[in-house]
Amino acid sequence: MRIVRELAAEGNPVAKIAFLTRLSEEAVREVLGLAAASCTDARARAADNIPHIRHDNSAAAAQSNRLSEGGCNTPVFVTMGRYRENAVKGMLAKPEDRSAAAAKLVEHAGGKLPGFYMLFGEYDWMSIYEVPSGKEAAAAALTVAGGGAVTDVKSMLAMAGAEAKAAFEAGQALGAAYRAPGSS
Repeated sequence: MRIVRELAAEGNPVAKIAFLTRLSEEAVREVLGLAAASCTDARARAADNIPHIRHDNSAAAAQSNRLSEGGCNTPVFVTMGRYRENAVKGMLAKPEDRSAAAAKLVEHAGGKLPGFYMLFGEYDWMSIYEVPSGKEAAAAALTVAGGGAVTDVKSMLAMAGAEAKAAFEAGQALGAAYRAPGSS
């Protein structure tokens, strides 16, 4: 299994799905398990050093920005929601920029917030942020929703083009193992 360990150590196994499909099912599970463990370990080490001050240029901040190296891409999430009437009235009485509060929340969840936007249309606001996993994204969204000032909160995982392509490749490889409901 030396080759399998080397493959897992070199990067994201999803990007190497063509190679993985030639391996036995047991080897595929081992590769995915090793890669997931190495990403989890890297994220945990970085989360221990996440700075809680925006625009921190320290070594800890540099480490948190290196999560995407070595095949451990930090997931990007988009969360949107609507302000409740009382929140709108409060911000009209005392206008405020909510991006600092959003950034602080995401940073405490172990991530960073590249964008916070006010919207015109079905939703009032949108945040784009990177956190170590879906658990932290859910925790941030639940915290916001539980505050009572927003409603209709929706969170989504966002993928860059290369990530989406890798997901389609992985789906292609998994196709033989899946039977759709109602098919024989």
